[in-house]
Amino acid sequence: MKWIAKKFSRKLAFAFSLLFVVPLVFTYVLVIKNYNKDFNINSNSSLRSTEHPNQFISTIQAQNKAKDLSYLLILFSASNIFLGFIIVYFLSEWFIQPVRQITSVANLILEGFLKKRVRFQTEDELADLGRSFNLMVDQLESSINQIKVEKQEIFSVLNTMAEQVIAVDLKGKLFLINPAACKLFSVKIEEVLHKPYQEIIRHARLTELIQNAIITNQIHFETIHLFLPDENIFEVHTLPLKTNGACTGVLLVMHDITKIYKLEQVRRDFVANVSHELRTPLTSIQGFAETLLQGALFDKEHNQEFVEIIHSQVKRLTHLVNNLLDLTSIESGKRQMQLHPVSVDELLEELKSTLIPLTQGNRIEFQFHCDPNLPPILGSREELKQLFLNLLENAIKFNKEGGRVIVDTKLLDDKNLTISIKDTGIGIPENEVPRIFERFYRVDRARSREFGGTGLGLSIVKHIVEAHHGEIKVESKLNEGSTFSVILPFS
Repeated sequence: MKWIAKKFSRKLAFAFSLLFVVPLVFTYVLVIKNYNKDFNINSNSSLRSTEHPNQFISTIQAQNKAKDLSYLLILFSASNIFLGFIIVYFLSEWFIQPVRQITSVANLILEGFLKKRVRFQTEDELADLGRSFNLMVDQLESSINQIKVEKQEIFSVLNTMAEQVIAVDLKGKLFLINPAACKLFSVKIEEVLHKPYQEIIRHARLTELIQNAIITNQIHFETIHLFLPDENIFEVHTLPLKTNGACTGVLLVMHDITKIYKLEQVRRDFVANVSHELRTPLTSIQGFAETLLQGALFDKEHNQEFVEIIHSQVKRLTHLVNNLLDLTSIESGKRQMQLHPVSVDELLEELKSTLIPLTQGNRIEFQFHCDPNLPPILGSREELKQLFLNLLENAIKFNKEGGRVIVDTKLLDDKNLTISIKDTGIGIPENEVPRIFERFYRVDRARSREFGGTGLGLSIVKHIVEAHHGEIKVESKLNEGSTFSVILPFS
């Protein structure tokens, strides 16, 4: 652009020079022409008057003066031409300088320097052009800044979204991906942008959905299962991106509904389990009641047995309903716990004396290693009693004949203590350990029902621990036994 400006200024200088030089040259030509004409006339006259020597000498002197005058005229004209060219050149440079400045600022703006502006010293048409140029740049800068703000807002929303968002152009190149999608597919944004989406998304159904959206130009919704490596369930939306009515790409939005799906499954299982748990004793009660009504009531040999069965089933129902009510009140936070310092050693000794009769049938050995000097726990004595009672009953029920139940208490750190209950019983399969705190979940259903279990005990235990801001851990090996460790903060 500078070279063009220089060329333009030289042409302008040349044009102005011509306007200045041509009249001088024209004047010079006329003078020379008149001089030649006079010289010819004088020459002819001198030839005709050779007989007059004085007149001849005067003619020669006049010719010499004319030559001197022509030389002076040539020198003067050349000086004027040179001086005029210099003056016109600098005038043209002065005129073209604002244009060069505008060109230079325009080039800087093209390179991204939007703060640059044209500075002008005069008040003429070029100054008006400069002001218009600056106004245009101001509007351009404002528009670009607004676009940057809007773009940043969009990226802020995308970066904080829990949903996975991916955008692909018609060539299959990925031009947008948010952090949630990067985390899901274990990639980095800078490594995958502008690359084929097949390199990032290796799930056959997902790639098929994107391809179909590009071809059909239609919105599609589907629920798919991904194994990453655990099973995750996603609601997937594919939406065509359009510009002026034409499809320019596809937007893929994935919403993880794994937790919702599992909660729905838990709800279905809960309803099914409650129905099953209620149906079994109710069927038994109904059957024996009908038998009594049909005449067995007066059968002294069997009526006592039937009434005892009905009574035991009613107790089972009462136990189930009470557990459900306990669990519901704990989960909802409506149960008001009276918090007091509770001695773990005293509480466990009290439970030990209560549970000794249960151990005699299978000759279960109780081993208590409790430190009486441990600081007390700030909690609800009744809730904590229910917690450890459930764990100790399970350790006895699911133990082997001649087995052991070992209770150990110790300080974990300067804020927490650990109560471990270990048994040498049947143990829990490794794949079932994560589910044992679910409602109605039983590892050994037959054995649980044999002892009147409802499948709610461990679920209640977990919620009581959490209500006391604690944690429960499980270690178990099949046919070797289990260890339940309860970590609670002390007062």
